[in-house]
Amino acid sequence: MKNLFLLVVLSSLLFSSCNTQESCNDPNALNSEITKSNDGNCRYTNVIFYAGSNKIGGNANTIDRIEIYQLTMDNEELIGTISQLEPEIEAPIGCSDAQNSIRKELNSGNETRFTIKYYYTNGSSENGGTHVFKAVSDVECLIQNLTL
Repeated sequence: MKNLFLLVVLSSLLFSSCNTQESCNDPNALNSEITKSNDGNCRYTNVIFYAGSNKIGGNANTIDRIEIYQLTMDNEELIGTISQLEPEIEAPIGCSDAQNSIRKELNSGNETRFTIKYYYTNGSSENGGTHVFKAVSDVECLIQNLTL
């Protein structure tokens, strides 16, 4: 009986010590708790880029693919490519991933810049400008249609 009691106590201590709670003291994080220490487990706003169609605005050219780059001080990093576009694609609902979408978590409350490049089936291409996003503690996802 004494051994059984000891086994139960040791098991409960083992399992309770493994149950650690993530903490983050960044006010721009979704899981921010200012009173706790920061253990590096901050979760931030996600941007979901998607293509609502295979054309842009009044442009008659059909899009072959869209490349999304994150801009840093001196670099462009490709974060994803959207291809196999359809004439009409439904927008993501909430934070769910949709067909032909790219998700990127913002890293902090600082501005994060992205640039878009469009490639058309006729062989031409164009830059789509810069999009700027900032993580905020009360918005889990920002949804950006790249073909408006």
